[in-house]
Amino acid sequence: MTKKITLISWHYLLSKRKAGFHWLADAYHKMGYEVLFITAPISWASKLRKDFRFEYPILEEANKFIEKEPRLFSYVLFTFIHPFSLRNIWINRLTSPLVNLYKNINLGQAEQFIKASDVIIFESTPALMLFDPFKKLNPSAKFIYRVSDDVRLLGFHPKVIEEEVRIVSKFDHVSVPCQYIFDIHKTFNSSNNMTLDLHGLKKAIFDKDSPNPYNTEKVVNLIFVGNSHFDYQFLTMASDLFQDWMFHIIGPIPNLPK
Repeated sequence: MTKKITLISWHYLLSKRKAGFHWLADAYHKMGYEVLFITAPISWASKLRKDFRFEYPILEEANKFIEKEPRLFSYVLFTFIHPFSLRNIWINRLTSPLVNLYKNINLGQAEQFIKASDVIIFESTPALMLFDPFKKLNPSAKFIYRVSDDVRLLGFHPKVIEEEVRIVSKFDHVSVPCQYIFDIHKTFNSSNNMTLDLHGLKKAIFDKDSPNPYNTEKVVNLIFVGNSHFDYQFLTMASDLFQDWMFHIIGPIPNLPK
């Protein structure tokens, strides 16, 4: 019987921007497993906040079990609202009971695959609130937590951070990508279920020469990749002070200085 693996990630399966969970899904799929890639959390609140994931057919695929390739399935777990920080300590406290309601969402067409999964892998997102419902659905599955990021730095609702602390020792395995996160988790995870697993590389990309896309003749090139914790002030000052340098920003960052 073919093994089934469910991944719960913030990302959309066919996003052009590839994150760690995309490569996990790809690797498991190539190994012959049936793979379900759940995009969560995402809601109308995400739409109002102009979440870039809506560049993709989120609403068209909302809560639909879609086979993108043989044995590779996508499910956008779309809800009316989802847990997010309101950036005010008092409002966050008042909304804590509402955050808990996310545990009661309907898993729809994904439920049967989750029940039959051999392995369930969570990413460090507010979808951690779904750990208990998933565990209740499938107590015999192996539960893994791949900590892509430190939830304390991502500005999540405090209830999500509390939930991570509460459930982390209940995972069969916790995988962290750097020593910094490993040390933080050791302060509240007393079990022996954690390992340090550095980010991987798609080595085939580095096995052959590739053309340099940047002008290197008497030009200094500076490259920033991503959109997290972007320092607008530094870029404004540096580009003004070093006008002969080339600044390459790779990522959906609005209102960049000219």
